[in-house]
Amino acid sequence: MAGLEIKNAQHPDERRTMSGKGEVQMVKIGDHSAMAGTWEPGWRWSEHMKPIAGTDTCEATHLIYGISGKMHVVMDDGTEGDIGAGDFASISPATTPGCSVTSRLSASTSEATPSTRRGSSDVGRVLDPFERCLEADHSNG
Repeated sequence: MAGLEIKNAQHPDERRTMSGKGEVQMVKIGDHSAMAGTWEPGWRWSEHMKPIAGTDTCEATHLIYGISGKMHVVMDDGTEGDIGAGDFASISPATTPGCSVTSRLSASTSEATPSTRRGSSDVGRVLDPFERCLEADHSNG
């Protein structure tokens, strides 16, 4: 569809669980991926994503809108903050394994542009490290 494409999270292209700590609804819009999801308390990047991603930190850039709950984010340079209801956030690559959900988080997220991923020349794959994590989790049950 040229110029305008609309999709709804109630009818996602794919629905995936996150190691028993949440669920995301994924849609592909043009050459971008977008997600709406819920991350449960106790979800930690270091426990639920790092083993699957095979990287020390998250390598995807995320734009996030918090609907409810709270996620604490820690960056490689020590910068940290909480994303909560009504917050917009931009998270560049290099989120440390300290990223964790402190109260049930509902949020929507997408990657701004395919070219913003650190160390990637494959602009056809959006949210590649995150999608690899979700694909591996999805295949495990």
